[in-house]
Order: sequence, then structure tokens, then C-alpha cells
Amino acid sequence: MVCTRRRSICCAGPVNKNRRQVRVRRDYTALSVLVFGGQTTLGRLAAAEQVKPPTMSRIVAGLKHSGLVHIEADMRDARRVQIAATAKGVRLVQKARQRRIAHLAKQLGRLRSEDLRALAKAVEVLEKTIRDWR
Repeated sequence: MVCTRRRSICCAGPVNKNRRQVRVRRDYTALSVLVFGGQTTLGRLAAAEQVKPPTMSRIVAGLKHSGLVHIEADMRDARRVQIAATAKGVRLVQKARQRRIAHLAKQLGRLRSEDLRALAKAVEVLEKTIRDWR
């Protein structure tokens, strides 16, 4: 778990269904969209997260308060703003990703070779499915 000033962002482990945990995960996924997708508008971020703009506005306000995003006016349209992850936000997401990868690698290391072969075959099927889907 990585802590920010106002709340913690939990990036690994089982999903906890309490309201705060769900809100924190939603905030984290919005930050992740910015880190991996780059700067965007509030409307596009809301669409990516499948929430309404007022909800995303509250999420972004919390992320800004925690120093994880910065907001600047859109040069082409004064009614819009551009939202981007700060260096602190990028570090938080990258560290969380590294922890998830390490955890997954540890779990995979415990599998028997026959299970690893079955998993490799399943990955091939998934890759083909995704390729055909695009």
C-alpha cells in the first residue's frame, strides 16, 4: 500500500468491497490512465473510466490535492482543462506496477512445469483472440 497525504492507494491484494476502498481504487485507475495514456481532458478521462464528468471532477480534485496530478487550462478552448500525472503520480503508479509484477512472478514461480505449460498455451489463445478482435 502506498500512502498519499489524504488517503492511501491500494495497488495489490484482494478487492475490498467497502466504499472507501472502491473509491481509492477508482482514483488509482484514473491516475493510471493518465500515467500510461498521457495528458487528457476531464471529459475524455471520465469516458475512459466510464463515469460522469462531475464524478471525475471530484476524483481529479482529490488526486490534485494529493499532488498526483496537475491541471492546466486548454490553450485551444478556455472551457476545458488538461489533466496530467505529476512526477509523484508517475512514481506511485510505477512502484505499484513493479509490486504487482513481483507478486505475480513469485506466484508463477510456485507453479509446476505442467501448469506453466498450460498457462503458456492459454496465453497463446488469448493473444490470438485479442489479435483477431482488433
